[in-house]
Amino acid sequence: MKFRHLLYFSLTLVGLLFLSLYLVENPGQLVMTWQDHEIHMSMAFFVFSTLIFFVAFYSCIRLILLVFSWPRLWRDRQNAKRETRSLSQLTQSMIALANGDHANAQKLALKASTDQKALPLKTFLLAQSAYIAQNDFEAKKQYAELLDFEETRLYALQQLSKMALQNGQEAKAIEWLHQAEEIAPKASWIYKQKLDLFIQTQQWDSALKACHKAREKKAISQDESFSIIAAIYCQFCQQSLQKGHDDLSWQWIEKALYFTRKFVTKNKPFAPAYLLYVHCLQEQNQHKKALKIIEEAWRTSPNPHFIEALHKIQKDKPTISRFDIIKKLTAQNPLHSESIIALMQAYYDENLWGKARQTGLDGIENGCQDTRLFELMKKIEIVEFPETDTTFVQEKWQEKAKFGTVASWSCQNCGTIYSNWQAVCSHCHSFKVIDWQSLRSQQRVMKPNNDNILPFLQLEEA
Repeated sequence: MKFRHLLYFSLTLVGLLFLSLYLVENPGQLVMTWQDHEIHMSMAFFVFSTLIFFVAFYSCIRLILLVFSWPRLWRDRQNAKRETRSLSQLTQSMIALANGDHANAQKLALKASTDQKALPLKTFLLAQSAYIAQNDFEAKKQYAELLDFEETRLYALQQLSKMALQNGQEAKAIEWLHQAEEIAPKASWIYKQKLDLFIQTQQWDSALKACHKAREKKAISQDESFSIIAAIYCQFCQQSLQKGHDDLSWQWIEKALYFTRKFVTKNKPFAPAYLLYVHCLQEQNQHKKALKIIEEAWRTSPNPHFIEALHKIQKDKPTISRFDIIKKLTAQNPLHSESIIALMQAYYDENLWGKARQTGLDGIENGCQDTRLFELMKKIEIVEFPETDTTFVQEKWQEKAKFGTVASWSCQNCGTIYSNWQAVCSHCHSFKVIDWQSLRSQQRVMKPNNDNILPFLQLEEA
């Protein structure tokens, strides 16, 4: 563009130069007559005076326009400065929000101008600041204003539905999600949030449908959907057992185990499904099948409740038979703490105290710090060495147990301890986070809840 302007200017200058040279060599004579007056001049003087006149006229017009347009130009310049300052304040507000300083972010956003271009961004920052500050009333107000802007409408619906769900307003949350689905039917977060809503409100039938829909829309992975479906069916089974509906519980647990097995291909088995299935098999007196299920689960997810179930299945058999089964079972996962404790207990029950003690010492060497192991070691040493000072033995192992781990049903999210498995944590309302895991004694934040304990999921105290 600059080269083209330079070329035009150069050609114009050359043309004027040639015209000037021509007029100098051929000045000519021009006579103008007006009311008996004659004006004699050369052609060159006429051309140059005409050019000077037009240049002067153009300059006057430009000057007049500049004078009259100066207020508008001043206003535009001031608006540009205000817009630049506003964008700078909004940028600083975003930085403050990213750093977690919601108070400063809100202060800077309020200082910014409210012109139409910056209004959506300003409203968004105010909404986010209020949300982080847990000012629900102000956050709802700002998110509601974001609904007026096309570019922020979907995000506002997402946040409003999330806040409604957090505040227990399920009907309002569903309403916001339906509006979002009308705007963007392919948005995967809508179906994920619907699934979360139905799970939190324990609407399990709707949760199953939402889970299938979320998987179709690729809001969740296939493995995740299998684990969710398995947990929901386990919840159905548990509720049926509590109500005494054995036929329904059998139907639900078979479905739960089916999806658990599909999920197990890449992940850790879902132990509650196996435990519930073993219980249902016990009720149907299908003991051989129950033993196979216990062996299948123990390979990757040992759990003391399987040993309890095994004892119930083998209660009419000789103790040596139970011992052989436990020995065979623990050999599948010999280094796991549950295998070590189960084998120690089996040796102890058979009065093989030396082997029980050696198994415990090997377990400690391999990193097992479970308090049940230390309790067993105390009992074994007292029985094996009756001449030893009992008080010394107790103090020794109790001191070790203080810093040991305690296995229990606990929430992986908030650490709440439960006496039995359930689908939703009643403390943090998270879904499918309660698992059998070992925690340090200092990590146990809640006392066990003994209400509605299912016997096959409650660990019997020694």
